[in-house]
Amino acid sequence: MSSPQFSVRIPSTLNEQVKEFAEANNITKTKVMIDALKHYLGCMEGIALNQQLSEIKKLINELKITIEEK
Repeated sequence: MSSPQFSVRIPSTLNEQVKEFAEANNITKTKVMIDALKHYLGCMEGIALNQQLSEIKKLINELKITIEEK
């Protein structure tokens, strides 16, 4: 049985970011979008470790900037 499907319109710039991320991580755009939705909805256990690590690094950098501003 196939998975349910739905369509959304996204800005061209976001589409480019999704495409670049997918190519850089050797995954499909569909996988990027599924993982993004899982992340947004708090379902991190289904997301690849490299993407979780990437998110953690991003958050650490944001914290560093916040600390340096104080």
